[in-house]
Amino acid sequence: MRFIFTKEDRKTVRKQVDNFRQSYIIDAREIILQSDYVDTGVITTAQDFISNNEVEKRLLQAMNNKKSTQVIYFHYNITGTLVKNVKAFFRANGAKFEYILFDPGQDLKAIYRLFDEIQP
Repeated sequence: MRFIFTKEDRKTVRKQVDNFRQSYIIDAREIILQSDYVDTGVITTAQDFISNNEVEKRLLQAMNNKKSTQVIYFHYNITGTLVKNVKAFFRANGAKFEYILFDPGQDLKAIYRLFDEIQP
């Protein structure tokens, strides 16, 4: 199964990533906005906890979803720590993924080494 990280918007990804319609989508910004946070730039510890719990729920759902062949994780601030934490979460839960970064602007070159594949 493929796990695709991206900071791009859905419209861009929909046009350029194969099998987008069959993908399980996790959108970090959407999770934050659904929690009625006014400012998505400044998150308190309580907001972090709630958001992280929701993301973990969705990661578990993605791991157990038999209909999708890939997971697309939209996150506006992809860091090496984020990628390592997601990988550790799946490893701890016995899931194996091919980790892909969709980065057409090549803005995230510093973390390319953490991925199995880079999609421009």
